[in-house]
Amino acid sequence: MRLVMVMAVLGIVLAACASHEPPQPAATVHAQDANLDCTAIQAEIQVNNAKAAELAEDQGWMLKQWYRYGKDFRYEAERDAAALNARQEHLAALAAEKCAPPSAPEPPPRQRRARS
Repeated sequence: MRLVMVMAVLGIVLAACASHEPPQPAATVHAQDANLDCTAIQAEIQVNNAKAAELAEDQGWMLKQWYRYGKDFRYEAERDAAALNARQEHLAALAAEKCAPPSAPEPPPRQRRARS
């Protein structure tokens, strides 16, 4: 009877682990990106910088937990960091496009004087 209970508990634990679906990383391009102005782009870049710092802290914590419990959290953290980096690169390209100072208009071409 004891063996049956141990096997049942072990089966439940393994089933719970197998059904675990990791969260999806942040998308690189969002639907509302085309509508962002320069201020909104800069604000999102700042928020993402804070997330990156937090993620770096989490990676250090995860490495300690990995050594302690033998579970490898590194893949999830690396995937999240790569997704955040791709988003930052996309936002930087948007910022370069939308936040660039307007270029000065070209002066009109000089007209040549007719010689008489």
